[in-house]
Amino acid sequence: MNNATLIGTDFARADRQKCLRKIGRPLPMQNAEIAPGIRANAVFGVDVSGSDARSVKAQLAGRFSWRAAWWNLHAAVHRIANRHATQEAAMYTFHRRHQEMHLFWRETMEDTHEACDTIIRSGLRAGIATMLAQHRRKAHRD
Repeated sequence: MNNATLIGTDFARADRQKCLRKIGRPLPMQNAEIAPGIRANAVFGVDVSGSDARSVKAQLAGRFSWRAAWWNLHAAVHRIANRHATQEAAMYTFHRRHQEMHLFWRETMEDTHEACDTIIRSGLRAGIATMLAQHRRKAHRD
């Protein structure tokens, strides 16, 4: 490349062609379903609200999520307990409380399964020892 060819060189065209060569051939579409009977290859324009547990259709059909009810209950209790709190504070405490309850539930279920497995494998005395060890571990942690 010299000064004479520098002016006439289209760098954008060269970069574009280089990028297009890197792309290669397109991948074939997969036969996936987003819900039973609804193919994923034509998602736009397809009504998938019946398979979403948060939708009104699902609520009317009786298979809804309790998220909205749980938020409404929390917001009402938060409004009664703290009348001057902002919406942001209510949302923060909701998510913090929800996470704490979720983690507590998971830990309780794990401990219960561990104790049941110990009882099945080694007997009642070993299961009680496992439960006491879990209790001591939690008391020491807290």
